[in-house]
Amino acid sequence: MSDPKFPRSGDLSSRESSRQLSCLKSRSNLEATGDFSFSTENWALAMEYYGRAIQEEEPSSGDQWRLSFKMGESLRRKGLYQEAGEFFTRSLALLEDSRTGVERALLLDRLGSVQMNTGHPEEGLRSCFQAYELIRDSKHHSEVAEVLNRIAITYMRLGYPREAREFFLDALATFRRVNHSLGICCCYTNLGLLAKNACRFEEALELSHKGLEIAREHSLYKWQLNLQLNMGIILFKMHRDREASRRFQRARRLARRCGEESLLVSSTLSLGRVQARLGHHQRAEAFLLEGKARAERNGQKRSAVLADEFLGELAWFRGDLRAAESNFRSALADAEILAPRGDLVVEVLQRLSSLLQDLGREGESLLLAERGLKLAELNGELYEIPFLLWTRARATASLGDRSVALTGYRDSLRAFEKSRNPVSGRKARYDFSRFLMESGSQEDLLRARKILDRLLASAREEHSEEEIFQASLLMAGVEAGLGSLEGARLALMDAEAACLGDPSSGKRSKLEELRSILELPPPSAEACH
Repeated sequence: MSDPKFPRSGDLSSRESSRQLSCLKSRSNLEATGDFSFSTENWALAMEYYGRAIQEEEPSSGDQWRLSFKMGESLRRKGLYQEAGEFFTRSLALLEDSRTGVERALLLDRLGSVQMNTGHPEEGLRSCFQAYELIRDSKHHSEVAEVLNRIAITYMRLGYPREAREFFLDALATFRRVNHSLGICCCYTNLGLLAKNACRFEEALELSHKGLEIAREHSLYKWQLNLQLNMGIILFKMHRDREASRRFQRARRLARRCGEESLLVSSTLSLGRVQARLGHHQRAEAFLLEGKARAERNGQKRSAVLADEFLGELAWFRGDLRAAESNFRSALADAEILAPRGDLVVEVLQRLSSLLQDLGREGESLLLAERGLKLAELNGELYEIPFLLWTRARATASLGDRSVALTGYRDSLRAFEKSRNPVSGRKARYDFSRFLMESGSQEDLLRARKILDRLLASAREEHSEEEIFQASLLMAGVEAGLGSLEGARLALMDAEAACLGDPSSGKRSKLEELRSILELPPPSAEACH
């Protein structure tokens, strides 16, 4: 997201024109039929024909490297990266020494893709740079742009957003030079991912819509499902959960129809995540366990890490904090192996530090939050920074360092505004107001009232009755502390109005308890019925 993070859904490569290169032209009817199936994105049928062509060719034939490449490429498109890697490695071994240019570059580029998607991004980056050196001065501009795009994706995975943007823009310029519309679409989509990571969500949605229009125009179903998944992730970050769920469901159906195993894993895990936040815990668990099993079977290490992270979140929602800690620690260990300064490490550190705060282990929580902040500043994970600042403020407050906590809360509120996350920002404002109210000083109570005023204005704009109820109760206590019983009475009336039609006895009890403490008149007869 999580934030909520999600499996990387939109790290798209363009629909390569490599099959049009002379070195990849078919030499038999079987291979030609395989190429036709490949061009229609029917990877399974393409593999069937390529497999038959491989069996018919002499083992020593110079055609074997090309057929192995095509088989590997079909497997890669299906998301079966480990099997694809075996064919690409075989193809490299079969390649004649005299072929040192575009053919070797194609294979190194595809191996880089496999390495990136099986948990070896640094190896993948080296392979792609080797491919680029071989092909950069050639006339094959589309292939050059492909490699530039892959390098950018790998930099993004490793937590280097500036470098990623530079290479995406280079790829975009190269695709434009040859009027490669699908490559242009690819770059728009990946630049949209960077915008999403920088919390420029409206821009990210706009870029995704542009990509989706091109994908529909060319009937590219894999691209459509990628973009559906991307848009779901963006909507989840914007807390538009039901819209996000519909996008994930659509992507999952498309992935099954197209036989896209990698994207089926991503959409399944993402759907599990949003179901957990919607409160459908059993359904969420089923999706997450299915996604994890598929990821482990396919060697999708990044997705397996995300599965552990999301299962930890689910356990946290259910109140099983020990299970949540176990899942988060497992995810953190694996994420550190994948990319020590990558986005996954930051987001798991954020969750684990917040969880440890809930477990009363403030010292550990503070250390992890500080570590997460240092990494986030390096890799540009803007979405996680306000959560880490909030956790640090909570931890320092619990440890008795009031002045540092005050600064931390203020910093977190500014960061939530910068990351365009008003929902989580309101939660942080509520927490900060409680912290201020506990001091009892007139200065802090006045600060708390100002913060709650802003929180309530935002919650009313969003028609969030639950937030209005909780904030109004807190406001009543603040007003009473300031000696304004009339202000406290008005705040309680707001709380009563916010729970009209809600039969929750818990809310009625809270209202009655606070009214009794403040020695105010009983509520109106219609409130909370």
